[in-house]
Amino acid sequence: MKKVSILFIVLLILSGCATYKPPVPSPAPSPVGVYHEVKKGETLWRISRAYGVDWRTIIKVNRIENPNEIKPGDKLFIPGAKEQKTVPPLPVLVQGEEEFIWPARGKIIRYFGKGKKRNARGIDIAVPIGTEIKAASSGKIVFAGPKRGFGELVIIDHGNGYATVYAHNSRLLVKEGDYVKQGEVIALSGDWGNCDEPMLHFEIREGNEAKNPLNYLP
Repeated sequence: MKKVSILFIVLLILSGCATYKPPVPSPAPSPVGVYHEVKKGETLWRISRAYGVDWRTIIKVNRIENPNEIKPGDKLFIPGAKEQKTVPPLPVLVQGEEEFIWPARGKIIRYFGKGKKRNARGIDIAVPIGTEIKAASSGKIVFAGPKRGFGELVIIDHGNGYATVYAHNSRLLVKEGDYVKQGEVIALSGDWGNCDEPMLHFEIREGNEAKNPLNYLP
């Protein structure tokens, strides 16, 4: 009788275990933010400025390896944003030109606001010595010559209060007073001045205020 009772109890326990269903965990709360679809002409830096979210945060959340390679149609999650924003168009600098172009192509080795105070006013682009440096927009050459710490330096006045700066060149192909078109070669890159490797130091200025070039470049 005792054996039967024990067997009955064991079967009852096993039966209960078979029908037991653990509680379903509550789903994790969705992260706060919105998705932004990249449109033609938009850059990661201009998008981050429109939403007021640090571009480094957007890179981390979206696991972006190369921020220069985002393209129209890409969807970026903007953490903390409550609504989709419209990215302002690039400023019109010279009649017929709606944006700056890259003065040279290469890896960005120093970003705006980083590094030594005088270099923090722009970006540093790693390029081989002798690379053609192009005018980012049309304008008048207001300075072309050696500058302590910056090697051979070029400054272009684009009108509407904008100017661009090109430093660490090895050779200049323009002189003060020249008028250059957007895309025209103005210098050959080098490693002159205070730099550890061949590069172009590039700045965009509105009046006396340095602007982040990545907010303006296509």
